[in-house]
Amino acid sequence: MIGIGIVPDVFRDKLMTRYFFESIDDILFAQVAPPDEALNQLLSLPLVHTTKINYLSSSLRKWEDMGKIVEVITARGHPRVTAKHQTTLMFTKDREVGFKGNCIVGVLADKGSAGLHDELKSAIKSGAAVNITIEAGGEMEVVRAFGHPLLTLVHPKDLVIRKSRFTCGRTLAVGADKAAMDLSRALVAKLRDSSTKVKVTIEVGGQSP
Repeated sequence: MIGIGIVPDVFRDKLMTRYFFESIDDILFAQVAPPDEALNQLLSLPLVHTTKINYLSSSLRKWEDMGKIVEVITARGHPRVTAKHQTTLMFTKDREVGFKGNCIVGVLADKGSAGLHDELKSAIKSGAAVNITIEAGGEMEVVRAFGHPLLTLVHPKDLVIRKSRFTCGRTLAVGADKAAMDLSRALVAKLRDSSTKVKVTIEVGGQSP
């Protein structure tokens, strides 16, 4: 009897599906898109030492949203938020924003990179795609980035998202499509208000290219 398993894999904005056949003699693996073509492709592959496939439709299982890990961080706005940095954006547990802190977009965060859950850290270190959703005062923006195996995620106070591939203890993700200066000015206006509650949702799933 050959079992059939399916594990979804989000690759950027496209759902990829991994199918694998497994028997005592063989493990065949293929990754194709769109998902509905995968089974036919696998059935056409030669099965060494396997003379018969007992296929039951009930053996085919699919989980569309499996594999995503989500963590929410809360922070506050600050009057000195300028969001003018060209390559990074940062959330910090610190209470104040220095005059040179043009990458800071949220203060009084409830955790730095060291405080993230171990499961999320492991997913980020695998090089997975990372989506960071910033919500404040009715405004919302999504930053798309990637994890990296060299990330350590050990900083006690800061979380930094970078357009570059630079890694350090405070770096949450690299290869981002936005830095502080790329955030909408409507959102930045909300982030300049110290009474604004900032919600940062980190969602990890898929693989970097």
